[in-house]
Amino acid sequence: MRVLFGAAGRLGTAVRRTAPESPALYCHGLGGGGKPAPVDLAFADPVIPEGTETVINCAAMSAPGDCRRDPAAAFRVNSLWPRRLAVRCAELGIGLIHMSTDLVWSGGIPPYGRSSPAVPMSLYGWTKLIGDILVRRAHPGALVVRTSVLVGETGARRPTFSEEITSGAVSRFYTDSIRHHTRIMPMAETLHRLAGEGASGLILAASPLAMSRLAFAATMIPEPKGIRAPRGVPLNLTMRVDVEVV
Repeated sequence: MRVLFGAAGRLGTAVRRTAPESPALYCHGLGGGGKPAPVDLAFADPVIPEGTETVINCAAMSAPGDCRRDPAAAFRVNSLWPRRLAVRCAELGIGLIHMSTDLVWSGGIPPYGRSSPAVPMSLYGWTKLIGDILVRRAHPGALVVRTSVLVGETGARRPTFSEEITSGAVSRFYTDSIRHHTRIMPMAETLHRLAGEGASGLILAASPLAMSRLAFAATMIPEPKGIRAPRGVPLNLTMRVDVEVV
């Protein structure tokens, strides 16, 4: 059995939709009838059913604005919760896959690899970096997966970047912010594959091609408007990708 935390989020929804029939997937954050329901991970203790082989943690406070408005909650969810989960998985002797982000880097010295120094530019990035470190210390056999901007349709309540583009929610795009826009469904399939392989350590899994936000928008809509990224936004987060998600 695999256990999924963050099942109601964007990536969690994709993990649910791509789950193989075997092993079974037990989802935290789902209410009756399989509908998403919120779970307070800030204070909850990990509930891991007997027979679990791997836990996949997609839960996070991922909106930078939300993190700035409530730094304490961001620290609890993005840093302390993953550590608590890692401690429990280590005690049970089961695998753990913890999702992280390219925003642990500043964007100033690309390309980034697994050994590149991480110095985030945002509170969100710092809480995720601390979570990464705590997970790996608490559970040396865990796998931390850093990815980039997730795009594509999932059916989750919160839209992906590409869904924001096509809906018109975003109309101006950074010309100088370069990232790996990664299809979310293949990313979810990659997580299931890594779980089956029992992978551990730290890997960078994303689209092999890095491009600006404006260039990505141009693949979806005609004549997108470009603007310069404001101060405090990482500019070039090009990575040396370990696992290509295509």
